Amino acid sequence: MPAALSYLWRWFNEIAMGLAANGMSIPVVTWEALVSWSLMRDVALERWESLALVRLGQIRASVLSQKQNQTPTPPGRNN
Repeated sequence: MPAALSYLWRWFNEIAMGLAANGMSIPVVTWEALVSWSLMRDVALERWESLALVRLGQIRASVLSQKQNQTPTPPGRNN
């Protein structure tokens, strides 16, 4: 990752820590989550930064979903 964008990755990780899970699906970064985070952290996001953070959230959810679907069934559990 380019050093110039490392702050965006740090921000994404902060936001991801606070994502609400409902047990039905993998949480994603929402516009509401960005607004809450940016107000709490006093960060004025530029439009492209907001779009990048939401997109990173979608990619994260996709990867976690694929990983979850590849998890082998534990021995003795043949559902």
